[in-house]
Amino acid sequence: MRSVIAFLLSVGLIGAASAREPPAYSGPDAGYVVLAVGTSSNHYSNYRLHLRKKGDTTFDQYFEYIPRDLFVGQSADFSEPDEKGVVISRPLPPGDYEIYNLEVLRTVSRDFWKAKDDFSITFTVKTGETTYLGDFRGMMLGQPRLFGPSGDGAYFIVSDKSARDLPLARSKKDTPAKGNVTNAIPDPAMVNSFFVRSEPLADAVHLPDPSPVTYQRIR
Repeated sequence: MRSVIAFLLSVGLIGAASAREPPAYSGPDAGYVVLAVGTSSNHYSNYRLHLRKKGDTTFDQYFEYIPRDLFVGQSADFSEPDEKGVVISRPLPPGDYEIYNLEVLRTVSRDFWKAKDDFSITFTVKTGETTYLGDFRGMMLGQPRLFGPSGDGAYFIVSDKSARDLPLARSKKDTPAKGNVTNAIPDPAMVNSFFVRSEPLADAVHLPDPSPVTYQRIR
């Protein structure tokens, strides 16, 4: 499965940004960040949250959920009536970080969407401890279309699912979360971004004008 993903990456069918999902950090000073990334539908092939470390211009990664289809994807860690997704437990060097953008992709049509303007969800990783960021549920913007790009991107609903997520994070085979837990679930009102919300949009079909979404087709 990893080889299939690597092939799609190499030909440009998955991913359009420079960020990457790296090998797990194994330094003795590692701390852990835990979050869930999911979706209420499998409309897009990839749901990503881009991550950077403050003060380090070389650090650029992402958290990702690839819904499983016939050819590629991740097995879901949880499946609920309104969401299916994965719980991520990632060891990182201690320091201050921020989630600064999102990205959704459709590999078949080679379309991707991201937020036009960066936002900032800040958190701190501490040695030997776990920082919990919450559940990020991807919701489609726009609507399916018969012709042309289907949908207009996505936004995320953020909520506390720690009772579900933390036991799953501690049971991860390769990178189990450890230590005391700090709840760092962002307050969408403080993030102040169209794309980070506590409740579903009343109208997710019609975008504001000008659009807050950047669209591109991967050539």
